[in-house]
Amino acid sequence: MFTTNKKIKNKNALLGVVLVILWISNINFASADISKIHLTSSAFQVQQVSSLREVREPINLEQFGLEYWYRLTEDIPTANQLIKLSKRLRDAARYLGSTWPVILPIIPPLNGEMQQPNGNYPRLTITDIREAGGNWVSMTAGQTLKLVTQELEILKKSGDQPLVDFLVKDEVSGKYYSLTGVPLNRYCYELLNNLKL
Repeated sequence: MFTTNKKIKNKNALLGVVLVILWISNINFASADISKIHLTSSAFQVQQVSSLREVREPINLEQFGLEYWYRLTEDIPTANQLIKLSKRLRDAARYLGSTWPVILPIIPPLNGEMQQPNGNYPRLTITDIREAGGNWVSMTAGQTLKLVTQELEILKKSGDQPLVDFLVKDEVSGKYYSLTGVPLNRYCYELLNNLKL
């Protein structure tokens, strides 16, 4: 009888773990679809060798019709949206670890036509951020939460938007490029837009 109760408790515990994993996957963090933010174990392995990447010249988003990334968004994320986003990132950090990678795709705006020079449109994803010292740091759940919290503080004080430098990977060629001068509220807006909050 004691063994049966122990087996039932173990099954319930396992069921609880499975439900937590399913709940986390339901928040669109574990999607492999390029149109969504995704967190994958293979991406995590790549993130660990961030300092060994060969960073090429800065990418020119204008040639792909993606120059809107350099501008402040007119549709400023609200405090409520940023709080919801920070809660999701905290949940991801709690259950998956604060070093779990958050990889954000750079996709064309829904209302614009994508320009495809020579039919070679890159599939771009943001993988790292440049620290004040110039080093690249992986975009993890913890790092992303820090940016969202910073934007929330700027929103409360009506302060100037800082410009952020990112490392971008072309998923087609596997090459990395720097993306400089992105307003923080643009990054947060695109994060919110991909999560559909």
